Amino acid sequence: MKNVKDLSLEEKVDVSNQNDADALKEQLLSDPKIQAELKLRNIEPILMENKLSFLIDFSDSLEKCSKCKDPDNCLLINPYSPTNLVLENNRVVRQMGTCPFYERKLQLSTQFVYSDFPKEWLDDRFANVKKTKQRFQYLEALLNMQTGSKDWIYVYGQPRRGKTYLAVTLLNELVSKDNSLRVGVVNFPNFINENMGDYFKNKIEVDKKVEELSKLDYLVLTHFGNETVNSLVIENVLLPILTYRNQLKLPTIFISELSLSNIKILYQGPKTVVRGTQVINRIQENIIGEIELGGIAF
Repeated sequence: MKNVKDLSLEEKVDVSNQNDADALKEQLLSDPKIQAELKLRNIEPILMENKLSFLIDFSDSLEKCSKCKDPDNCLLINPYSPTNLVLENNRVVRQMGTCPFYERKLQLSTQFVYSDFPKEWLDDRFANVKKTKQRFQYLEALLNMQTGSKDWIYVYGQPRRGKTYLAVTLLNELVSKDNSLRVGVVNFPNFINENMGDYFKNKIEVDKKVEELSKLDYLVLTHFGNETVNSLVIENVLLPILTYRNQLKLPTIFISELSLSNIKILYQGPKTVVRGTQVINRIQENIIGEIELGGIAF
């Protein structure tokens, strides 16, 4: 006999106790969930008579996948690869499947080039968001963007009013209907801090990122106005992004705690007044008007 550690799961059960193996097989085949899944695959229970290890793996995958709450923390022994059973030439074959949540995550990772927001928001849709009087103007602008408007949106207000969340739900709606879209939600101050500390040393890499942001089909810049403002940031990051997106009329959303009048003060400093004015002009000429979002924090 082979060494126990070299035995398959089915052989281990057989070796330990045949009666236990038969009882376990009967228990699994009488499970309504397993019965339904086998029927869905046109697999008759009789074909599983000598496939206990298949049944155990299949049952384990069904159970763990049904309990999955976070695709980033897969419960399976082989992450994102649940056991699947397939009928081929009247024989049951065990195959490694692919987690649909993981597939969706991979798809979203190619579409959300930047995703600076809680990952659980990816499940929410714009059509299902709560509509309140305070949100009306912002929701209307987002709806117009969904239906093809190229107008930019500048929304401001206190934290935790749903500014970023509502923008993300719109992007979720858009990418779910068009797999070719590439979008980004960027914490702008963090982007500046991470990339502009030693700009000239990393110029090639940073310039590629700026070009990438410039060309996204939809771009959301969050926490706008909290970033470090200097001529380097304006001339090498913000103004190139806005100029390109203005020329191609690419939808852009600015999310801030500050009104545009305060942004003007921030950007039109003694050493940045000319380029800072250009930034403000780019924004103002592309928005219908700034939107203040109030309401109760959530």
